[in-house]
Amino acid sequence: METTKFKPVFIKLDHMEFERHTHLINLRLIPVLNQIKAEFLKLDLGPLTNEYLEDILFEQLQLIRSRLADKEKYENRTILSRIDRLLKEFSEPGNMEIPCVIGYPSVNDSGEIVFTDEAIQELKDFHSTYVCTEGGIELLELHRKAAEALNEFYQKAYPNIESNELGELFDMDPSGTIIPVFREYDLFKYARQSQANKQ
Repeated sequence: METTKFKPVFIKLDHMEFERHTHLINLRLIPVLNQIKAEFLKLDLGPLTNEYLEDILFEQLQLIRSRLADKEKYENRTILSRIDRLLKEFSEPGNMEIPCVIGYPSVNDSGEIVFTDEAIQELKDFHSTYVCTEGGIELLELHRKAAEALNEFYQKAYPNIESNELGELFDMDPSGTIIPVFREYDLFKYARQSQANKQ
C-alpha cells in the first residue's frame, strides 16, 4: 500500500534560542576560530580550508599532524600547543554551549571564516518545529480549531476571565474526557450586556 508523503509543515521558530546561538557563533566562536586560523597559517600548510577546519574542530588535528610529520620542528609543536589551548576555551564556563554550534561556521573561497546564509538556515531549521505526518497534521488542525474556539470564548468572557486563568477553564472527568469547569455565566459582563440589549 502506497503511503502519502507530506511536505513538512512549519509550526514555529524558537526565536530566542535561534538569536542566542547566532550571537554565540558571531561573538564567541568565530573570534576564537580566527585566532586558531592565525596560528594555523604559521604552520605553512597553505590556506585554511574546510578540510583543515574540520580536522581542527573534530579530529584532534590528526590530518595536520600527519602533514607536519616530515617537518617536525619545535616551532610547529609550539603552534599546535597554542591551537590546543584555544580549542580548550570552548569547554570553559560560559562557553559550554559552543559544542552545540561548532559545526556551523565554514571557510569561504577567500579563506575567511564565515557563518553563511545556508548555515543560518540550518540553524533556523534546528530551532524550528515542523509536522510531517498525516496524523500530526490532523492534530495540528484540531489544536488550531480548539484555540479558535477558546479564543472566541475568551473574547466574550473577558474581563471576567483573565488570560492567566485560561488553564483553569477545563478539567478531566474520570473517563478521561476534557470538560469545562463551569462558571456563573449570567454574571459575566457579556451576558449582562446581551440581556440589556434585548430589553
